[in-house]
Formats: sequence, C-alpha cells, structure tokens
Amino acid sequence: MYRVVLEGTDLEVSKVGFGTSALHHSFTSSERLSILRAALDGGITHFDSARLYGYGIAEKELGRFFGKNDRKGLTISTKVGFDVSKLQQRFPLIQVVGRKIIGKILPNVQKPMIDFSPTGCDKSFSNSLRSLNTEWVDILFVHEPALASFSQLNELIPWLKLQKSLGKARYIGLAGENLVEISNDIISNAIFDVFQTSKYGLVVNNGSLIRPQIEYGYFSNLSINEREVAIEKATCQKSSGMILYSSRQVARINAFCSKFSAD
Repeated sequence: MYRVVLEGTDLEVSKVGFGTSALHHSFTSSERLSILRAALDGGITHFDSARLYGYGIAEKELGRFFGKNDRKGLTISTKVGFDVSKLQQRFPLIQVVGRKIIGKILPNVQKPMIDFSPTGCDKSFSNSLRSLNTEWVDILFVHEPALASFSQLNELIPWLKLQKSLGKARYIGLAGENLVEISNDIISNAIFDVFQTSKYGLVVNNGSLIRPQIEYGYFSNLSINEREVAIEKATCQKSSGMILYSSRQVARINAFCSKFSAD
C-alpha cells in the first residue's frame, strides 16, 4: 500500500488507516487478532482506537497485537473525553452481548462517562496507555469535542500540551463530528496538529480552509457502484490525507487494501 505523510506532521502512514470502533463485535480475541493481522498484512500501518470502543476491548486487543508484532513503522492513535466505568471495564463483553436487555433494565449502566476535565482525561489516558501496552501514542485526540463547552476545551489545553512535552503523545488532534461548530479560538489553537472527521472542510477565523488529515465514513451509505467510484477517486488523488476504514471481515479487508496497492 502506498504511504503518505500527514500534513502538518512528520508521520508517514499508509493511505488507509484501520478504525477499531467495531472490533468488539467479534466476540473472541482470536477473531479480533485475525482482523488486525489482515489489516497489517494488507499494508495498513495506522490503527485508530479509543477508550470508548467496546468498553476498552479495542485498546486491549491492540495492546496484545502490538505485543506480538514489531511496532516499528506502525502508528497508533487514541482519544480522551470519554471513559468507561469500573463495571464496564471489568465485564465489557457482557455489556456488548447483552446490550439490548441491559439497556432496558439498567439504561444508565451502558452510558459512556463523558469527562473533558484534565483530571478525568489524565486518568483515562493512563488507562489507555496501559491497555495499549505502550508509553506513548502517535496522535492523542480529544474525542467528539463538539460535545464539550468552550471553557472545558480551553481548560484542557494545558494538559494536552503537557502530554506532548512529556513524550506521551507526538501529536494532538480533534476527532469527531461537527468540528466546524467548535469555537474558532479553540480549533485554530496551535496545539491541535491533526483533524479527524467525516466532514470535508473546517473554516477558521482568518477564512482559510483546514482540510482534515484523516477522514472516516468515506464510503458509508454508498451503493456498491458508488463505492467503487469513490475508491477509484481516492486512489487517484494521491493526496496527503488518510482514509480510515473498518471491517470485521478479513476477505473485505484484503480486497479493500488491494485497491491501494503501491504498484
């Protein structure tokens, strides 16, 4: 797979990154590891996760995966802003498998913990690093920052700068929907190196257009023919942006990755 350098960084990554938001829907570790292996064998070198995904399952599986593979040449991103409770963390599969029943009986048990405070993010990030079996990540994102207030994001910035200075995060970013709704004073802050969203452009105070370096949902809700056209367009552009892709089927991962061959 051909590689790109994300604009504004020195991160050289595969054109396609692998998103792990649905990884927990495969119920065994061996299945999840097979999915990650297929992505790696297909040429994918970037893996995106979050504490929220599978109540910690995605991060733990990535930690196991990287423990069995050389991380050299691979990049990881995770997120803060959402955390999981001790109960969710201890019994994640029960939450996933029995989500409909539990949701009716104890609806609050499954709700994610939203916490953009420096203290909350510090605890969440520490747990993420532990699960990922690493001391640092390549990109640390604020997860769905449009859900936070201006004051919450503004108060979080010193903590984000600290993670960068400590070497725990090489780059800092914003990931989620409706990034354009975030205050220009926040989104144009120099601390934010990477934008990850399904939107195509972000307008800031000076009128310049910020293109997200990473886009997800690129092929959502497209017919088979429309998807083929979109893939062809994406492979021809050879831009510095990354497409975040997710699938639980090894055959689909293999087929998708072959479209972005470096040959």
